[in-house]
Amino acid sequence: MSKELLRCPYCGGEASLFHRWDMYWVECMKCHAQSTPDINEELATKDWNRRYVGIKDKKFTPIHTGDIIAFFDVRGEVVFFRGSYGMQTKEFIDDELLMIQLPPMENDHFHRVDYFVSLWEIWRKYPHVESILSCVKVIGNKWDNPELLEEIK
Repeated sequence: MSKELLRCPYCGGEASLFHRWDMYWVECMKCHAQSTPDINEELATKDWNRRYVGIKDKKFTPIHTGDIIAFFDVRGEVVFFRGSYGMQTKEFIDDELLMIQLPPMENDHFHRVDYFVSLWEIWRKYPHVESILSCVKVIGNKWDNPELLEEIK
Protein backbone atom coordinates (compact mmCIF):
# COMPACT_ATOMS: atom_id res chain seq x y z
CA MET A 1 0.00 0.00 0.00
CA SER A 2 1.39 3.40 -0.96
CA LYS A 3 -0.06 5.42 1.94
CA GLU A 4 -0.94 4.78 5.53
CA LEU A 5 -4.66 4.69 6.33
CA LEU A 6 -5.94 7.35 8.68
CA ARG A 7 -8.10 6.40 11.66
CA CYS A 8 -11.87 6.44 11.27
CA PRO A 9 -13.25 10.01 11.32
CA TYR A 10 -16.36 8.83 13.19
CA CYS A 11 -15.06 6.65 16.01
CA GLY A 12 -11.25 6.79 15.79
CA GLY A 13 -11.01 3.07 15.07
CA GLU A 14 -8.32 1.37 13.00
CA ALA A 15 -9.05 1.09 9.28
CA SER A 16 -8.27 -1.80 6.94
CA LEU A 17 -8.19 -2.17 3.17
CA PHE A 18 -10.42 -4.81 1.56
CA HIS A 19 -10.45 -6.29 -1.93
CA ARG A 20 -13.25 -8.26 -3.56
CA TRP A 21 -14.49 -8.70 -7.13
CA ASP A 22 -11.90 -6.29 -8.56
CA MET A 23 -12.97 -3.53 -6.17
CA TYR A 24 -11.09 -2.01 -3.23
CA TRP A 25 -12.50 -0.20 -0.21
CA VAL A 26 -11.49 0.80 3.30
CA GLU A 27 -13.52 -0.12 6.35
CA CYS A 28 -13.29 0.85 10.01
CA MET A 29 -12.81 -2.25 12.13
CA LYS A 30 -14.72 -0.72 15.05
CA CYS A 31 -17.85 1.01 13.64
CA HIS A 32 -17.69 -0.49 10.09
CA ALA A 33 -17.85 2.85 8.28
CA GLN A 34 -16.74 2.30 4.67
CA SER A 35 -15.28 4.29 1.83
CA THR A 36 -16.82 4.09 -1.61
CA PRO A 37 -15.44 1.19 -3.70
CA ASP A 38 -12.60 2.01 -6.10
CA ILE A 39 -10.82 0.20 -8.90
CA ASN A 40 -7.45 0.01 -7.15
CA GLU A 41 -5.76 0.12 -3.76
CA GLU A 42 -4.29 3.59 -4.27
CA LEU A 43 -7.65 5.23 -5.07
CA ALA A 44 -9.39 3.49 -2.18
CA THR A 45 -6.72 4.69 0.24
CA LYS A 46 -6.83 8.21 -1.19
CA ASP A 47 -10.63 8.36 -0.90
CA TRP A 48 -10.60 7.13 2.70
CA ASN A 49 -7.90 9.56 3.73
CA ARG A 50 -9.57 12.47 1.90
CA ARG A 51 -12.96 11.78 3.54
CA TYR A 52 -15.62 11.61 0.86
CA VAL A 53 -18.55 13.50 2.37
CA GLY A 54 -21.23 11.42 0.64
CA ILE A 55 -22.60 14.04 -1.74
CA LYS A 56 -21.64 15.39 -5.15
CA ASP A 57 -21.54 18.77 -6.83
CA LYS A 58 -23.49 19.98 -9.85
CA LYS A 59 -21.17 18.07 -12.22
CA PHE A 60 -21.55 14.90 -10.10
CA THR A 61 -17.99 15.29 -8.79
CA PRO A 62 -17.64 13.63 -5.36
CA ILE A 63 -16.95 16.18 -2.62
CA HIS A 64 -14.08 15.41 -0.20
CA THR A 65 -12.54 17.17 2.76
CA GLY A 66 -9.85 19.51 1.55
CA ASP A 67 -11.77 20.38 -1.61
CA ILE A 68 -12.23 24.03 -2.41
CA ILE A 69 -15.84 24.60 -3.42
CA ALA A 70 -17.99 27.47 -4.60
CA PHE A 71 -21.44 27.75 -3.01
CA PHE A 72 -23.28 30.44 -4.94
CA ASP A 73 -20.74 33.31 -4.79
CA VAL A 74 -18.91 32.11 -1.66
CA ARG A 75 -15.74 29.99 -1.82
CA GLY A 76 -14.49 27.82 1.00
CA GLU A 77 -12.71 24.66 2.05
CA VAL A 78 -14.63 21.48 2.87
CA VAL A 79 -13.88 20.53 6.48
CA PHE A 80 -15.34 18.36 9.25
CA PHE A 81 -16.47 20.68 12.06
CA ARG A 82 -18.69 20.03 15.08
CA GLY A 83 -19.94 16.72 13.73
CA SER A 84 -20.71 17.84 10.18
CA TYR A 85 -19.03 18.24 6.82
CA GLY A 86 -19.35 21.73 5.47
CA MET A 87 -17.72 24.74 3.93
CA GLN A 88 -15.39 26.92 5.98
CA THR A 89 -14.71 30.38 4.64
CA LYS A 90 -12.62 33.40 5.46
CA GLU A 91 -15.68 35.60 5.05
CA PHE A 92 -18.70 35.83 7.33
CA ILE A 93 -21.47 33.68 5.81
CA ASP A 94 -24.63 35.73 5.60
CA ASP A 95 -27.47 33.21 5.83
CA GLU A 96 -29.98 35.92 4.90
CA LEU A 97 -28.22 36.24 1.55
CA LEU A 98 -28.30 32.46 1.10
CA MET A 99 -32.03 32.40 1.89
CA ILE A 100 -32.68 34.82 -0.97
CA GLN A 101 -31.02 32.39 -3.37
CA LEU A 102 -32.65 29.22 -2.00
CA PRO A 103 -36.32 28.25 -2.04
CA PRO A 104 -38.23 29.12 1.16
CA MET A 105 -38.96 26.49 3.79
CA GLU A 106 -40.63 26.54 7.22
CA ASN A 107 -37.36 27.13 9.05
CA ASP A 108 -35.42 29.54 6.88
CA HIS A 109 -32.24 29.82 8.94
CA PHE A 110 -29.18 27.61 8.87
CA HIS A 111 -27.70 26.41 12.13
CA ARG A 112 -24.27 27.70 11.36
CA VAL A 113 -21.16 29.28 12.76
CA ASP A 114 -20.24 32.61 11.16
CA TYR A 115 -17.57 31.08 8.92
CA PHE A 116 -19.05 27.61 8.35
CA VAL A 117 -22.17 26.17 6.71
CA SER A 118 -23.03 22.46 6.81
CA LEU A 119 -23.45 20.73 3.45
CA TRP A 120 -25.70 18.10 5.03
CA GLU A 121 -27.99 20.76 6.42
CA ILE A 122 -28.40 22.23 2.95
CA TRP A 123 -29.15 18.74 1.64
CA ARG A 124 -31.68 17.98 4.41
CA LYS A 125 -33.49 21.31 4.37
CA TYR A 126 -34.20 21.31 0.63
CA PRO A 127 -34.90 17.68 -0.37
CA HIS A 128 -37.66 18.65 -2.79
CA VAL A 129 -35.28 20.57 -5.04
CA GLU A 130 -34.07 18.39 -7.91
CA SER A 131 -30.44 18.77 -6.84
CA ILE A 132 -29.75 21.35 -4.18
CA LEU A 133 -26.06 20.83 -4.69
CA SER A 134 -26.47 22.18 -8.20
CA CYS A 135 -25.43 25.41 -6.49
CA VAL A 136 -22.13 23.82 -5.34
CA LYS A 137 -19.12 23.36 -7.58
CA VAL A 138 -15.80 21.67 -6.74
CA ILE A 139 -13.04 23.99 -7.94
CA GLY A 140 -10.10 21.83 -6.86
CA ASN A 141 -8.43 20.62 -3.69
CA LYS A 142 -5.81 22.05 -1.40
CA TRP A 143 -3.28 19.29 -2.12
CA ASP A 144 -3.25 19.47 -5.92
CA ASN A 145 -3.99 23.21 -6.07
CA PRO A 146 -2.50 24.90 -2.97
CA GLU A 147 -2.98 28.32 -4.57
CA LEU A 148 -6.76 27.87 -4.21
CA LEU A 149 -6.35 27.72 -0.44
CA GLU A 150 -4.52 31.02 -0.49
CA GLU A 151 -7.47 32.62 -2.29
CA ILE A 152 -9.87 31.78 0.56
CA LYS A 153 -7.63 32.37 3.61
